[in-house]
Amino acid sequence: MLESDRLLGILKELEEKRKNGELSAKEFYKALLELLADLKDVLAHENIDEKQVRRQIPLLL
Repeated sequence: MLESDRLLGILKELEEKRKNGELSAKEFYKALLELLADLKDVLAHENIDEKQVRRQIPLLL
């Protein structure tokens, strides 16, 4: 599994939990910040090709 797939899965899980009221806005915000930090580390240290980088850009936005 690519890191981008793992991170995207985490994002979808967070969105679902927020939608279902399982996370407060503050908890959701903090989890998104942690996800962005993980993504930054992956992009900075992983040797990935251009196509894979483009797949991860929407996560940053």
